[in-house]
Amino acid sequence: MPDSFKSSSDKNSLLDVLLSKHLLTEVQYREIKVNSATRGLSEEIVLASLNLVSEKDIAEGKAALMGVPFITLESTSFSPQALGFIPASVAERFSLIPFSYDDKTRTLSVAMSNAIDLDAVSFIRQKTGLNIKIFAAEKQGVEKAINVEYRQGLVGDVGEALKEKEESNNVHGHYPQSG
Repeated sequence: MPDSFKSSSDKNSLLDVLLSKHLLTEVQYREIKVNSATRGLSEEIVLASLNLVSEKDIAEGKAALMGVPFITLESTSFSPQALGFIPASVAERFSLIPFSYDDKTRTLSVAMSNAIDLDAVSFIRQKTGLNIKIFAAEKQGVEKAINVEYRQGLVGDVGEALKEKEESNNVHGHYPQSG
């Protein structure tokens, strides 16, 4: 086998991972390598510009390359307790979302669109004082989950506050007067 062909056990780059998963052909693989070298752009930028592979497949490939588990957020249930550890502003800033918390091990599971952002992981670990377990996720999935999950939490808080106010009004004698 010629050296230009990578075996499926040789996963040195994102392109190698995608090739081994049969998401790229040998021709596409070589085309991206050549384009990257001649245009002075990263292989990932060239890959994205050609729209050969979905964002999800790229995110999964990067996760495999880093040895980080990949999570699809559309089918994930989010723990309100986990969401409570990280404010929406921090989630948006680092493009991440907590989805699960294990009280026994004090471990917060977090999905990140950039799972190698060690500054973000360090920041969260420092602010929460918890163990952090990282999962890779596609960027659009993280952004959508942040919008949905944190908005639901806000709506729930507002609804609860209104309900308490209503109950408080009823207790304090706001009853119709009989005449």
